[in-house]
Amino acid sequence: MTIRRQSKYTGQHVLAQIPDDLVTMGWEWVRPESNAVTTMGSAWYKAVYVRPFDQGIDEEGAVTIVHQNDRRWVRVSTNQNRSVSWDAAHEGAIELMREADAKRQEAE
Repeated sequence: MTIRRQSKYTGQHVLAQIPDDLVTMGWEWVRPESNAVTTMGSAWYKAVYVRPFDQGIDEEGAVTIVHQNDRRWVRVSTNQNRSVSWDAAHEGAIELMREADAKRQEAE
């Protein structure tokens, strides 16, 4: 059985397109972590994005946080979704970013 994967170029073109409202929130594509994953007999596509963590607005227990360069970042990944295409990974990541943004609290 031959597994047909979409090209990495196709993935880069798709994943680099971030909707304006998410760009405004600070979301960035993490190119090195976004890739095709191949295992015995299956393949899926992983998209990863981060944005700065806002202390007092983002709730620590409600989002995934990573630490890099002495900063905290909210991180979303579609790895667990096992997306069947770059487009599906991209759409899933957009939903995850919007869900993370919806969990933000109003600053007092």
